[in-house]
Amino acid sequence: MLRAEKIKRSTLPMGIKTNHKRASRVFGILLEAFREVRYPYNVAVLPQDMVPAELRKDPLRHAQFLWYACHFMRGALDSTTAIRQLVTLWSFRPDLFMPEKVVTIPLEEIKGQLVRALNYHIDEIGVFWQENSARLIKYWRGDPRLIFHKLKDGADLRRRVMNKRTQGTRPSNELLNHEQGFEGFQAKMTSMLAYFLIAEKLVSPIEIIPAVDFHLLRVMFETEILVPDTYERRIGYDEAYKYGANLLECYLKRDFSRSVELADALWLLSSNLCALAPGNRSVGRSTRKNYRDGKKTLPQVLNVDPDDLNHQRWYARSCARCPISDACVRNVPSGPYYEVGMFMIHPRRRMEVPQELFPLDTCRHPHTAPRRYKTGNLMTPSAEIQLVLDIDDPDI
Repeated sequence: MLRAEKIKRSTLPMGIKTNHKRASRVFGILLEAFREVRYPYNVAVLPQDMVPAELRKDPLRHAQFLWYACHFMRGALDSTTAIRQLVTLWSFRPDLFMPEKVVTIPLEEIKGQLVRALNYHIDEIGVFWQENSARLIKYWRGDPRLIFHKLKDGADLRRRVMNKRTQGTRPSNELLNHEQGFEGFQAKMTSMLAYFLIAEKLVSPIEIIPAVDFHLLRVMFETEILVPDTYERRIGYDEAYKYGANLLECYLKRDFSRSVELADALWLLSSNLCALAPGNRSVGRSTRKNYRDGKKTLPQVLNVDPDDLNHQRWYARSCARCPISDACVRNVPSGPYYEVGMFMIHPRRRMEVPQELFPLDTCRHPHTAPRRYKTGNLMTPSAEIQLVLDIDDPDI
């Protein structure tokens, strides 16, 4: 069992402490479970697994699709939803993922097609979609893989990819042509691009930390790897990102080859187990009308009832089966983050649940060879999991 350890204050000048020893132990347990394909990693599906086999046949088109997908890897949009919807868009408009054709399509047509897939900052992303296509052609011959040519580390990649007009670095007339970057790309999106292309073996690995998104930070807050000065205040993403990124860089500096594995282990744990935990459920999310009217409400945390059968089922499928359950002492619901961009952290409430509520662990779904999604038959991760269960044990 992991016990509370002495917290070391980070050198960063904000109100969050970091515990590197605890991070090393928690990450080690998760990496071991991930490599041995133990629950939940035997049933989990990564967003990029949704890319169909037809698209994977051409490495260039595959890399271009993932590069375009990174335009939506921002803010409160879930990456699984983004990839799934973009795959659907690609199935009937593949030209929208070919830079040499995107530059010839009218901007309003691009926006009209993108909004059919993902109605999320389309006016802004539509402009980026076309402008960045032109930059990709001009500086990288339309091939995102060339961005990684002769790179040393993440700092080199950020110099090539991040948009410079918002960086406050050198004036644009002093930048090399290939250092102009791409509109809208900041640190997280740059890391996502590296993650996708490295994970899919489209480029060679480089020394770069994973994309520090909500899911990675949630696990770090829940296990008190990151500890705010007080739990009474809301914590914004930018503040949490600095501490999370700094800690991950320290952890990986001796062996960056673990970066993709660690990203997968943390992301899959949060999106598949933490998301099911009753203490991470929210009530009072904004409606579609609220969003159209520009109004958002702060969701409230679900009041967990240990006698409620549904709450017991959720707990049995999440916290009770979690490989780091002993180290987890907090709940971090996603509702407040996706509504107002804030982390709200609460004490975790443990429950005793009947053994018969535990899910059967009979499926085998190795993350090293995931079942690929077929064109025209787009399955959600939950459907994929059920298919594996049905195949491995027809009596379930």
